[in-house]
Amino acid sequence: MNEVTIFWVFLRLGVVGFGTGPAMVPLMEAEAVDRYRWLTPEAFTDALGACNALPGPIATKMAYYIGAQAGGLAGGIAAVVGVILPSTIAVAVAAGLLLRFQRSEIGGRFLLGIRPAVVALLLALAWDLAPTSLRGVRPVLLGLAVFLAVVILKVHPAIALVASGLLGILFLR
Repeated sequence: MNEVTIFWVFLRLGVVGFGTGPAMVPLMEAEAVDRYRWLTPEAFTDALGACNALPGPIATKMAYYIGAQAGGLAGGIAAVVGVILPSTIAVAVAAGLLLRFQRSEIGGRFLLGIRPAVVALLLALAWDLAPTSLRGVRPVLLGLAVFLAVVILKVHPAIALVASGLLGILFLR
């Protein structure tokens, strides 16, 4: 795949991916799996799990992985530059404006309106990933156990992912 195409795809994702890195994951899935077919749904799910186990922002890790799959080292670099460039420019230009407007009633209400949309996007991603991730009783039980461990016991997500991988080696086929 052409590095310029990869760059433009991820630049567009960086422009429209408002919110946190995890909110961009469904957009990345739509491009990498559905539109360009750089990854299968299973490979995307595997990449998401592996990238979540590593430190750093999920959007840049996923961008590099997808870009590298599509275009090697140069594709990975093009994807990372594309995905971070819009937010880097936006932060440099808008940091002062954000501080000013978040204290206003309209700005605060706008930001409050964004939060449910981010949750909805994450739920939509979970919905899309469930059929390829939760095949059988054991994976469902493992997923439920991890959810409860993270939410109730406050286990760090990285520890939960590594433990899940180890349990997968032992109990999943």
